[in-house]
Amino acid sequence: MSKEIKLPSGATATLREASELRQKDRDKLYPILTEATAESAATLAKTLIAILIESWSFDLLPPAVKLDSLGELTLGDYDALEKEATALMPELFPALKDSTDPKVSSSVA
Repeated sequence: MSKEIKLPSGATATLREASELRQKDRDKLYPILTEATAESAATLAKTLIAILIESWSFDLLPPAVKLDSLGELTLGDYDALEKEATALMPELFPALKDSTDPKVSSSVA
């Protein structure tokens, strides 16, 4: 089941739910995750957004067709989409959910 969100500009985007994600979606992220640069972080966000967006109300090609369309969005709209996309990272990579270091204590001395 898809989820429609309203963006700050008033435009809407229909996003795929986590249950709709497939291994091929995860495979698109592996090459990006092997790099640890600011550029790779930006590319990861854009790729996640492109994976999630089914459709939107903008008069632009969706990012799955033309990734550069994301560059035409307002900062607020892009940030809202990025927030939705990054929230699904634990669904794509479940090991991230339980990645707490047992050596780190939650109490402060």
